[in-house]
Amino acid sequence: MQSEHSTRVIADLKDDSNTSESDSRSEMLSRDMSNISIDITNGICVVYEMLRDTSLGRPYLRTTENFTLASTIFPTLTVLKEIFIWGTFIERCENPLPTSLKFVVVQESTCSKDWLCSVLIRLATLQHNVRFYFRQCDVISSEDSCELVRPENVSNITFEVVKDSFGLYETFTIIPITSLTMTQITCIDMLSQTIPLLTHLTHLRICFKNYGTGIELPGSIKYAFIIYKTLPPLSLRHFMQSVCNAKHNVFCKLLFRVDGNGDEYMQIKRDYCKLDSVVVQQFEVGDKQHFVGVTAATLSATSDEDDDEYDKHLIRQEGLVDSTAWLNYCKIRLQIS
Repeated sequence: MQSEHSTRVIADLKDDSNTSESDSRSEMLSRDMSNISIDITNGICVVYEMLRDTSLGRPYLRTTENFTLASTIFPTLTVLKEIFIWGTFIERCENPLPTSLKFVVVQESTCSKDWLCSVLIRLATLQHNVRFYFRQCDVISSEDSCELVRPENVSNITFEVVKDSFGLYETFTIIPITSLTMTQITCIDMLSQTIPLLTHLTHLRICFKNYGTGIELPGSIKYAFIIYKTLPPLSLRHFMQSVCNAKHNVFCKLLFRVDGNGDEYMQIKRDYCKLDSVVVQQFEVGDKQHFVGVTAATLSATSDEDDDEYDKHLIRQEGLVDSTAWLNYCKIRLQIS
């Protein structure tokens, strides 16, 4: 996730630093720091005052206190594009975020619904698209939502979730989320109950181990990209029938590993190519049995030029999605009308 051209500095900064504050600050203000990542493990107030008004590109804020201290100077960091944070966040986020911010990563953390909603409200005020990446964050489940200040429009935010939680699904129902990516699903029942309620959702990218419980897509959906680790022919027919019953136009992309004979899948292709309501743009059974090298048989190797940047990012997270070999796979693109 870190830029290939960035320089990462790990800092354990304390009061007993012998470095002259004024000299260090003057030096930092005179330099282009946009390619520098600073990993702060023990920050203090003076450290963040030194970083004020600099062109810092990427801070790693390892504790709740570090995020709180950094937030006091966020408005001055006009070049900052990415923030990585850890900690426990309960109170509402009141400070504005950098106007240049494009990528927020919440690592192993715990937060309240109130904090999450307040951060999304801040991000929604930015005049550009933002990726909000929830890696492993537990949202505290609560029955009381009446006091929440809820965001009204988060259409500029792509919400990407690695690991789900009950509290997160509760929060989804009060956020008008439009773009959602989910990688590791553990609460299947909650997911099935929640997705149909997301009436603002237009783009969904999601990964499953197998077909299992079907998911009803909301009527607002325009694009769905679904990855299954495995999908037998009978399950594929059931999925295709479910998607084709949609009462609105939707573009659907499906990717799954083929464990058996591909002939049954090609028969399904022939059957659905006959339907007037379905435009089969792609129905390909890929075979990498004869390709040389480990990388040729990975999930990321299934990506092609028709995948957008968000699709490619999901596929390339094979360590989180499926790290086993994809020697045979099927990729389907359908336009349903």
